[in-house]
Order: sequence, then structure tokens, then C-alpha cells
Amino acid sequence: FVNALAILIFLAQLQHVIHVPWMVYVLVAISLAIMVVWPRVNRVIPGPLVAIVVVTALAILGHIDVPTVRDQGELPHGVPSLIIPDVVFGFRHFGVIAPYALGAAIVGLIESLLTAKLVDDLTDQHSDKTRESWGLGIANVASAFVGGQGGCAMIGQTMINVRHAQART
Repeated sequence: FVNALAILIFLAQLQHVIHVPWMVYVLVAISLAIMVVWPRVNRVIPGPLVAIVVVTALAILGHIDVPTVRDQGELPHGVPSLIIPDVVFGFRHFGVIAPYALGAAIVGLIESLLTAKLVDDLTDQHSDKTRESWGLGIANVASAFVGGQGGCAMIGQTMINVRHAQART
């Protein structure tokens, strides 16, 4: 799951490094170098955080013209309002959407249940998997009414919380 997610994120970001100013490539190279070298200097402060701060400072202080998030479009202001999703209800559209929705729901449910099982094993506690499943489903349906996307438990982040931050509940 985690490797597939990393590949998907990488592929989604490729479009943002094509047809950009050449300085973007220089800044990307600097970022990668910092992330590789920094752990040898200091293991307390994460290398990616240092890379973000250093490269952002370079871009701002050096007045380097690089694409920003703002270039992608206007960000919403304020809290989302309650809406009814703008979809066409009908069997034809349902037939197109259903396989993808079902696939995403199954993968999300499996990852959430796997995460819960791993946490149970690491903490010697028992969690209610039925409650987890219902909560996930209700939250995903409710999020659509404020323009949100579905989500699920994530193994990588949960393992970091349990092992390193000693999270238990």
C-alpha cells in the first residue's frame, strides 16, 4: 500500500516539473542533496523539513521565479459549506462510478483493518473492527457533503505514532 501510494504521488507530481524554469531543477537538486546529507549532520530535525525551509528561503531571498501553489488556482476562503454533491443520479452514471467507488472503498477498508490489527498487536490491546469500519464509512459519506474526499487509516503514519510517539489510543 505504502509503495503504491508513493508511486502514485510521484507520478502525480511529474506534471509539475515539466516546462518550468530551469531554476526549479536546481532547487529540486538542492532539496534532494539536503535530504541525503542532513541525516548525517543531525538526526533530530528531519531532512525534508530542513530542505523545505532552506529552499523556500533561497527562492524568496533570491527572488527566484518558480511556480507556486497559487499558480494552480484560487484557494477557497473560510470553512466549507454543507452542499449536496453535484452529481447526476441514474443507472448509467452509477454503472460507471460504482466499480471505482467499490474498489476505493475495499482498499481503504482493508488498509484500515490491517492498520488496526497491527496496532492491536503492537500495543497488546483489542480494537472494535466493526466500529472502525462503520466510522470510516460514515465519515467518508459525510465528507462528500462538504466537498471532501474519502480517506482511511494509513499504516506508515500509524506505525510512526505507535513506535516513536508511543501513541496508545
